[in-house]
Amino acid sequence: MYVGEFRKLIADKIPESSILSDDLDLLAHGTDASFYRLIPEIVIKARHEADILHILSTCNEAEKALTFRTAGTSLSGQAVTDSVLVKLGHHWKGYKVFEDGLKIKLQPGIIGAQVNRHLSEFGRKIGPDPASIDSAMIGGIVANNASGMCCGTSQNSYQSIDSIRLVLIDGTVLDTSDETSITSFREEKKDLLDGLAQIRKEIMADEQLKSLILKKYKIKNTTGYGLNSFVDFSDPIDILTHLMVGSEGTLAFISEVTFNTVPDLKCKSCALILFPNVKEACEATVVLKELEVDAVEMMDEASLRSAAAFELIDNNIEAGMTALLVDVKANDFEDLEDKKSLVKNSLNQDVDFTSDSEIYSKLWKVRKGLFPIVGANRKVGTTVIIEDVCFPLEKLASGTLALQELLKEFSYDEAIIFGHALDGNLHFVFTQDFNDLKEVERYKKFMDALASLVAKDFEGSLKAEHGTGRNMAPFVEHEWGSKAYSLMRRIKELFDPKNLLNPDVIICEQEDLHINNLKPLPEADDLIDDCIECGFCESVCPSKDLSLSPRQRIAVYREMKREGKEFKKSSKWMKDFSYKGEQTCATDGMCGTKCPVNIDTGKLIKKYRGENNTWLNQKLAKFSANHFDLTVKASKSFMKVAKAFGKNYPEVASSISPINSQGSEKVLYFSSCVHRVFKATGEKPISKTVESLLKKTNCELIQLNTEESLCCGLPYSSKGFEQLADEKLNELILEMICTGVQSIICDNSPCSFRIREIAQKLNVEVQDAVSFFADRLDSLVIKKSQESSVVFPVCSLKKSGEDVSFRKIAAACLETYKEPEEIACCGFAGDRGFSHPELTGSSLKCLEDVSQGCSSGYSSSRTCEIGLSLHSGVRFDSILSLLDVCTE
Repeated sequence: MYVGEFRKLIADKIPESSILSDDLDLLAHGTDASFYRLIPEIVIKARHEADILHILSTCNEAEKALTFRTAGTSLSGQAVTDSVLVKLGHHWKGYKVFEDGLKIKLQPGIIGAQVNRHLSEFGRKIGPDPASIDSAMIGGIVANNASGMCCGTSQNSYQSIDSIRLVLIDGTVLDTSDETSITSFREEKKDLLDGLAQIRKEIMADEQLKSLILKKYKIKNTTGYGLNSFVDFSDPIDILTHLMVGSEGTLAFISEVTFNTVPDLKCKSCALILFPNVKEACEATVVLKELEVDAVEMMDEASLRSAAAFELIDNNIEAGMTALLVDVKANDFEDLEDKKSLVKNSLNQDVDFTSDSEIYSKLWKVRKGLFPIVGANRKVGTTVIIEDVCFPLEKLASGTLALQELLKEFSYDEAIIFGHALDGNLHFVFTQDFNDLKEVERYKKFMDALASLVAKDFEGSLKAEHGTGRNMAPFVEHEWGSKAYSLMRRIKELFDPKNLLNPDVIICEQEDLHINNLKPLPEADDLIDDCIECGFCESVCPSKDLSLSPRQRIAVYREMKREGKEFKKSSKWMKDFSYKGEQTCATDGMCGTKCPVNIDTGKLIKKYRGENNTWLNQKLAKFSANHFDLTVKASKSFMKVAKAFGKNYPEVASSISPINSQGSEKVLYFSSCVHRVFKATGEKPISKTVESLLKKTNCELIQLNTEESLCCGLPYSSKGFEQLADEKLNELILEMICTGVQSIICDNSPCSFRIREIAQKLNVEVQDAVSFFADRLDSLVIKKSQESSVVFPVCSLKKSGEDVSFRKIAAACLETYKEPEEIACCGFAGDRGFSHPELTGSSLKCLEDVSQGCSSGYSSSRTCEIGLSLHSGVRFDSILSLLDVCTE
C-alpha cells in the first residue's frame, strides 16, 4: 500500500498534527541512539491506547510493518524502521502509586528518573537503573529489560514486574492486573496460550535445554526472547507477562506496567580501588560478590588513561592497572560503617571510602563519563560503538584478557573496557569508520570473532542489558543453538504471524543485517561534531514536543551539510528547518547540561541565525546597540501600542528614579534592561525591592551612572549577533570595573549568568541577586508566608548550580511550595515567547496541573515570569519580592 493511501486510512481517527510525512520530519524523528539509519515512511505520534488500536488495525489490514519508540536511547538498532514509526511521548506519562510506594503503575512514556522522584517520598525506587535513566522511558526500559550498575539480575524489569497491560497485533487487550481481562483473554486467545503452554512442556521435558536456559540466566542476558519465562512460571498468563520484558516491541504493544518497587537507601559511600592487573581485580570482585555491596564497576588501564583528565584519577597509571569502583548503601550510617569495614577486612587492604557528596559524585562521574570521553575524542566522521557482553563471574578475568587481545588483534587500539563487574557484565567502547568498505569488513570480521569468543569459548551473553536489536539479531542462533532458536521463532509466530511488529529485530533472516543501513556521521560543525546522537539532551528541551529536539536538529543539520548545495534547492526543506530547527529553538543551553560531551545545540542555532541575518537586520541591530537607551524607550512605546490593540503584553515599567542605601558593605547593583522595560508583577519595581533588601542586609547600594545605555548583550546573542553582544557585554564589564566595587549583583538570572561567564575571566566576581541574598539569610528576620505557591528556578540558575540558592530562599519564606521538576526551561527564551508563544505553551503544558491550588508563583527572570504567569493561571513574581515581603 502506498504511503499516501495509508496516511488517509490513519487520518480517519488520528489528527493530521500527529502524523508526520515530510522529509525533514522523517529524518529527524527516525534518528535514534544506535549507529543505524532507517528513514520511516511515516511517523505517527500516538496519544492514547485508542490510537494504538487504530494503528495496529490499519497496519494489520495493509500488512505494513511498524515499530514503537519512546525515548530512542536504545543502542542496538531496535528503535529504527523504514516503514511505520509509532512514537510515544508526553501523552503517556501517567502513573499511580500503590501501597505506600510498594507498587507503581506506569505508562510507557514517563522517564525513569521522574518515576524515582515520584517514589522518593516513600523511600522507594524502581529496580532498573540504566545509565540513561534521566532520559530513557519506561516503555524502553521494560522492552529492553534494562538493568544498570546496581540492579543486577535481581531487580531488573523481569524480576520486579508485577503486572502488565498490552495490546496484541490483532487489537486484543490484556490487563494482567484485572481478573476479568484475564478470563476474557483465556477464552479469546486460547490458541496463543496453548502454544505457550506447549513450548513450556517441551522445555521441561528436555533436561539439556532446560539446563541451558537456567545456566544462561544465571548471568545477565538479553539476547533473544526470555526463555526463562517458561522455566520460572507454569501459568501461560505469567509466562506471557514476563515474555514481554525484553521483547523489544516485536510481540505486542506495552500500554502500562506495574512494578514492585525496591528500597532507596539514602546513606551511601564509595571507593576507587586500584589493582596491578585484571586478574587481581576480578579475584577481588569474586570476594565482593559475597558481601552486601551495591555496585562494583571495573575500569581497565585504557579506561583509566581516558579518565585521567578527571582530578580524582592519578596520571601515574601503570601497564595493566585496573580499578574497581565499589559502592555501598545502607539505611543508617552505623550500618554503612559496618558494610565499609567488611569490605576492607575481606579485601585485606586499606580502602579509602568517601561519603562526601561532591567527591562521591565526581567518582561516579568518572565511571559514567567513559563512554562519552571516547565518543568526544573520536576522529570526525567515525562512529563510536559500545558493545555489551557478559561472562560468568568465575571466567571474568580470563574473558576480559581475551577480549583485550581480540580488540588489539583487530587494531581497535583506542578501545576501553569497563562495566558492572559484580555481574560479569562488560562494556567496551571503540570507534569505527563506516565510510570505507574495508573498514566495514573489518568490523564484520571482528563481530564474528567476538560472537565465538563470548558465546562459545566463555559461554557468556552477547548482549547483557542493551537488548538484541538489529546489531546482534544475526547472532542469536549462534549463542543459543538451533533448538532454542527454533522456539524463539515459534514465539514470534504465535504473537505476530505476519511479522509486522519490528521485523528483523531479535529474529531475522539476514546474516549481514548488522552491517547494513549504517548511519553516516559527516563533519558538520565543530560545535556538534562530537555528538553521538544518544538523545540524553531531549528530556530538557522546551521544543521537543513542538518541533525538533537538539538531537534531531543535529541530525537534520548534518544531513544538510552532507548533501551540501542540493538542500538549497529544496525551499520546502529549508522553510521547515527555519521554523522547526531555528525559530522554535529556545537556545537556552539546557541540552548541554544533559549531554555527555557538553554539546550546546543552542550555540549552533545562534551561529546559524548569525549566518542568515540579512544586511538590513545587521544594520538595525548595530544602531540599536549603539543607541541602547533609545532602544529601551522604543520597546516600551511599541508595547504600549501593541497592548492598545489587544495584544497580551505586560505593563511597561515606569522610569526609575535614582536609589541609594547606606551600609558597611558596598554593592554595585546592575538592573537588567528587561526590568527597565517590563513592569514588575508586585507593587514595587524590582530596583526598589533590591534597594530594600540591601538596606536590610546592611549594604550600601552603588549604581552605574550610564546604566540606561548598558546591556549584557543577551538580546543580541540570542538573535545571532554575537559580535555586537560581546561589545555590549565588554562595555558593561568595563563600567563595572571602573567603579572599583568588589561585590556586584544583577537582578535577572539569565543576565547574571551571561555577565559572570566573561567577568570571571577578568577576575571580576558577579553574583546573581538570588545567590547574594541567599548567602545572607542569617542576617534577616524572616516570617514565613502561609500562601500556597509554585516556584520555578530558571534554566540559567540550574546551569550555574544556583538553583540551590533559589530553593534556599523559597524554603526560608514559604511553609510549603510546589516545583514543576519535569520542566527544565519555560521556553520563553527572552522575547521568543511573544513571537512564538506556542514554544512556551508546549514547554509549560503541565504547569497548570502542578499549579492547581496555588495562589502565587515565584521565579527570578522577568520574561520567564511573564511566560509562567500566562501558562499557569497563577501570577508569578520575583522571588526577591517574596523575600522582601517576608522580612518587612
